Amino acid sequence: TQGPRYYTSTCKVQETCGSISVSCKPGFKPQPANAFGDSSEDCCVEVPCPPGTTGTSVASGCACPEGPGSGSIVPTTQGPRYYTSTCKVRETCGSISVSCKPGFKPQPADAFGDSSEDCCVEVPCPSGTTGTSVVSGCACPEGLNSGAISPSMEAPHYYTWTCKAVTCGSVHGMHGACNPGFAPKPAEALGKTLEQCCVEVPCPP
Repeated sequence: TQGPRYYTSTCKVQETCGSISVSCKPGFKPQPANAFGDSSEDCCVEVPCPPGTTGTSVASGCACPEGPGSGSIVPTTQGPRYYTSTCKVRETCGSISVSCKPGFKPQPADAFGDSSEDCCVEVPCPSGTTGTSVVSGCACPEGLNSGAISPSMEAPHYYTWTCKAVTCGSVHGMHGACNPGFAPKPAEALGKTLEQCCVEVPCPP
């Protein structure tokens, strides 16, 4: 009932962070001066993990990108980052000298690696052959009964191919050389020894 306002007020003007003394914990940074707050808890926010790292915030923990001796990210009270980083930039295969062993080929230049071991991969067995990789051994395709697939350091295949078909007609001295009771197989039959190119003669009817 009292004029001239006809009301009383106990509203307080909310403090701003710029008007109080703010002390942030490691891994936290101050809010802008015009942000509302009346304590350091109100006026400090967690610093997010740096780009390329994994994690939510510096205070809760960030992991460096994968790589040899990757380092760590440690919270601090020092701006402007409020953390220190010993993360190492991971090498790429194109930035180092790579020497692959026979049967291995280089990874692409943008692949991660800091050694020839990281940057070389086994060459798979050629199409039509049997086996897993040139290094572990590939068998010539069916019908090619001579030669081999051997590891090499030469691009682009990183193997040498000597697979070929040897027929009984090409075996020197095959004609008439079979043991008694055996007859030669046809000249076009695959074989490279007498044992492979001679067949037992069945008993007569």
